[in-house]
Amino acid sequence: MNTNNIITVALIGCGCIADRHARALVSVGGGELAAVGNVAPDKAQDYGDELGVL
Repeated sequence: MNTNNIITVALIGCGCIADRHARALVSVGGGELAAVGNVAPDKAQDYGDELGVL
């Protein structure tokens, strides 16, 4: 249970719009990017590494 009013988010899809979604999450605050996923696992891994997400 999250008691700090922080929303934990997973980003599904690492295409061209993914960066905009990740930046929006940071700009509004109150959110934490916990995971990324993509049909191409290597792309998800690279993008997760770039964003500091496991």
